[in-house]
Amino acid sequence: MSARSDSVCESAEDCFRAAVSRKRPPDKTATPEDLLRARAERLRLVMEQYPGSLWAKRAGLVMDTDANHQVVTETDPEKRRAAIADTAEAKRNRMKQVCSTCH
Repeated sequence: MSARSDSVCESAEDCFRAAVSRKRPPDKTATPEDLLRARAERLRLVMEQYPGSLWAKRAGLVMDTDANHQVVTETDPEKRRAAIADTAEAKRNRMKQVCSTCH
């Protein structure tokens, strides 16, 4: 089932939460690459369908991006590492530093 036809994508928040959920999908035959691809597709869907929303901004923070700020969807580990310019983890760490400045 694609993210576009999935009923959990009826709102930006629902689609985002479904993408970042740690729950395993009912299809137990999905490989880690399949799961990564589905997650990226759903997060990209949030960013495309709800571009000005808070959820679209959050989607961009939880995804690895390349030098052009495009989502990296490559699943081959070597190619993926080479393509990533900004990791989701690095973005999260920058946000933590910003928050610790004020708090």
